[in-house]
Amino acid sequence: RSIPVEINDADKFIGQMVPMTYLCADRAAPADISPMDSGPKVILEVGTRGEYTAQVLALRDREKIREALRNPQTQAQGGLLTLGKQAELWMQDLVPGIQFRAETFPGTNAAALRLRRRDSTDEFLRPTNMAFGVTSALPVIVGGLLAPVDSLFIVDSPESHLHPSAQSKMGRFLATVAASGVQVIVETHSDHILNGIRLAAIDGPIIAHDK
Repeated sequence: RSIPVEINDADKFIGQMVPMTYLCADRAAPADISPMDSGPKVILEVGTRGEYTAQVLALRDREKIREALRNPQTQAQGGLLTLGKQAELWMQDLVPGIQFRAETFPGTNAAALRLRRRDSTDEFLRPTNMAFGVTSALPVIVGGLLAPVDSLFIVDSPESHLHPSAQSKMGRFLATVAASGVQVIVETHSDHILNGIRLAAIDGPIIAHDK
């Protein structure tokens, strides 16, 4: 899933294939069962609609996330550096208390994602019984965490189905991905996304003002 891209830094990029992750605005609706990609596990991606997110979480959940992308609460929440835990911590910034688990079914082309809110239930629920914002945002978080340095991460409408405060925190997450060495391109109608990115340049700072 690499494409030729023309970038100003010619010495570095001309003639190279730049890895790209693209998420369209029409992300997959909550579903009890999700499809699976047939590609090798090490290069599995969330898909242009986020349709393979459950499979990625089930098969790549133990991969360690780069230091620059780790959630600020990592040490306070046990210090786990894996994709599954880091995705959960970033999602909890958007949806407090959210937890998830993912699995695949041997001999089938299906994966499943189950979710719960610690403050409301001890039972893992089907995505169809949770708010749309959870399954819309999760592919953005997982895709961003897996984006390699010098790649492109393109997201259409990362604010979909999120409350204003969660939209702002999504902006901060996208700024974190950009600060980690990924070129992030966002199409958005949300002032809250933009304000989250602006705050990321003030608090910390997550991203340098001149970037």
